[in-house]
Order: sequence, then C-alpha cells, then structure tokens
Amino acid sequence: MNDSSDSRKYSTEDVLNNIATMFRGEVIETEEGLKFQSTRLSIKIDFAELDKAVQGSLQFEILDWPSVVTPTSVEVLVQGTSPRWAPFSSRGGLVLIDDLNGLEYRFGTSTAAYTIFIFMQSFENLDPRIRTRAVDWSRFRARKESDGEGEDLDIIAMLQHALRLETLQIRSNKVLKNVSWKPYIDSFFFHVGYNLDWAMIPQRNLDEVFRSSRILKTRRGPSGEIDAPRRHYISDLVYHYQLGVSTESPMLAFISYYHVVEHWFEQVYQENLTDKVQKHLTSPSFSYKRKKDVAALIKLIGKSIKQRDDELVFSEESALKLTLDKYLNLSKLATDLDSFDPTLVPAYASDCVDFADGKVVDLKSNDETVVIKELSARMYKIRNAIVHSKDGSKVKFVPFEHDRILEREVPLMRFIAEQIIIESSIMP
Repeated sequence: MNDSSDSRKYSTEDVLNNIATMFRGEVIETEEGLKFQSTRLSIKIDFAELDKAVQGSLQFEILDWPSVVTPTSVEVLVQGTSPRWAPFSSRGGLVLIDDLNGLEYRFGTSTAAYTIFIFMQSFENLDPRIRTRAVDWSRFRARKESDGEGEDLDIIAMLQHALRLETLQIRSNKVLKNVSWKPYIDSFFFHVGYNLDWAMIPQRNLDEVFRSSRILKTRRGPSGEIDAPRRHYISDLVYHYQLGVSTESPMLAFISYYHVVEHWFEQVYQENLTDKVQKHLTSPSFSYKRKKDVAALIKLIGKSIKQRDDELVFSEESALKLTLDKYLNLSKLATDLDSFDPTLVPAYASDCVDFADGKVVDLKSNDETVVIKELSARMYKIRNAIVHSKDGSKVKFVPFEHDRILEREVPLMRFIAEQIIIESSIMP
C-alpha cells in the first residue's frame, strides 16, 4: 500500500457498506434500530457512536504513516509485541500516567477512530480471513451473554476484534506540535522493553500487515488443495527461510533470505574457479614448460583468491553474482513479483535504495547478464548497509527509520531464496 493513499472522503454510510461487503452481510433497520445481519452474525449498530468514530478518523493528520496525530494525541500502530501483554487486554490495556508532563500512555487495542481509519484505508487489501475472527468473537460474546456476563454486541467492537490492531496511544492535556511526539513514543518503547522485556516496534507500512494474505494469493490456495511434499530441501536453508517468513522485522527478514543465497557462495565460487583453471590447463595454447603460461595461471588464481589471516578468501560480491547466475530464473522472479505486487518490478527499475546507494535494476530487461550484475550489486550494497552500520558512514541502515524502504526489498529476497531452495533440492 502506498503511503499516499490517505484519501479520506468517506461517510459513515460508506463505512457500513464496506463492513457489509467484507463480512458478507447487510445493514437492516429493525424496531430496535440498525443491525448488521449475515448468515452467522447479528450485530447491533449504534449509529451515533459509529458516526462519532468516523468523524474522529477524518480529523487525523498523518505523522509518520500509518501513525496519526490530533492536536492533543498520537496513535502508533505497533508490531512484534509479546503475547505476555495479553492479560492487560481485559483491563483496557497497559496504562501509564505521567503527571509531571500531563501525559497518558496507553498500549492495547486500537481506538474506534483509528480502527475505522485503517479499515477504510486498507479495505481493498484486507485478508478475508478476518471474517472468521468476527464469527469467533460473536460466538464468544453470545456465550458470555448466555451466562449473564457479556456485553451487547457492537459493530465497532466486532471490527476491532476482527482487525486485531495494537497501538500505542498517547494523550496530552495540552496541545503539542507534531515534532514533539516522537521523543515520547521512543521513550515508551524503550521503557517497556527495559522493564517488561517486550519488543515493541512501530509498524511503518501497512504492506507488512497484509503481506501474508498477499503471499497466499500467489500460492495454490486453501490447505485442502496442497499436495504432500515430494522433494527434500537443505535443512540450513529451510531454517533461514522460516526465520525470514516468521519475523516482522524487515531487516531480519532480508538478512535471513540473504543467508539462503550466501550458503552457496564458497561452493559456487570454487566451481567457477575450477572451471577457469581447467579451461586454462587444457587450452591448446597452454604449456607447463613455458614459464609465462604458468605465471599467467598463477595470476588467474591470485586474482580470484586472496590470503588473509592464514585463510583463503574470495570476493563475496562475485560469489553472489555467480550464485544468482546459477540458480535464478529471472522471468519467473518477475512473474512472482508481479503476482504479489505489480508495483514492485517497476519500482526496482526506477528507484534507488538511498540508505545503501543501491542502484536500479530492470528485472524485465532482455540482457540477463546485465540484470544479474545489477541485481547482485543492489543486494550486496543493501546487505553491507545493514551489517556494517558504522556511525558516520554515508550508507548505513537505520532501524525503523529505513524500514519502509527496506520492506520493498523483502519480497524480492524472499522469491530469490525460494527459487534457490527449490533448485537445490533433491528427489527422495
């Protein structure tokens, strides 16, 4: 999802129509008032409360997408939270009061206004599986009501449960400038991490929220349609791949997928060097009796391998290029990326990676040699910017600040890693 998608001209009726579409039902008017009705759900609609939340969402100003502000509050979408915070959810979330500065920090379920804001901004990309969450919530509430412990069903609460958005909300008793919020946000994340061992990370891009559902669109479909595995894969590669799939950190995902590629560097490089030496030795122009021919062979090997600290080392960038050249099908890569997100391939061809000085690469170019060279250079520079983030360096990756840029590179790395894992697999 593009950050510029902040087009908020919707009405409360528009919100209800989207809810009806998403959850396959309709809004009906009864003697008791408005209700959302489907084959499995019957949810009351407090139109006044819903309209209040909608109007609140329309007043948001973007701070740092998808974080929003009002003159006296900020709400930040959070990822990577610990399940240990769950007990707080039944008590309204984690609440911390700063009397000195007149601030209230609250971490928990997103506010009604923010829930509607995200729902309307991301409606086209929402995972249809949220319907199941709504059904489960309805059954749970119905059971609680039958025990005399429940609350009335409400459309906003249902939507909050279905989307499952967790946010940090900070409220101030005075008006603050937009630039004033960031230090308080960062302080809260460190404070909670230090005291409760919770890894809280601001979600910088809604693409990551819906990444799994978009990946599913490129696969075979429901689990009932999946065949049993028919190939054996290299364990080390599978472990790195699993880590990349499971993490919500674009930095860790990128490095995990890069490790899949890196696994083959030494072997592929040695194979390439062996081929060069064999060709040189078997060339009709080569004679071991001529010193200049032997010297040329030594020079060839010396250019390819250097000695450092009693170890032989080689060019990783060259090894990366050779690995991609051996395992990668560029046409399939472009097709997979187009199926996942049709904006990515054009973006790689037009946009540099600023924090790494990574140049553009046209994956659909007819000159595959040039594509492999440009692609390996882009990947290698990004990897170096992440791993060698030295203070003062012009090209370095700064966590959170550059997450949004790096997230665009993660699908590219994932599809490359998948091709390599599959191409290096064997039949049992």
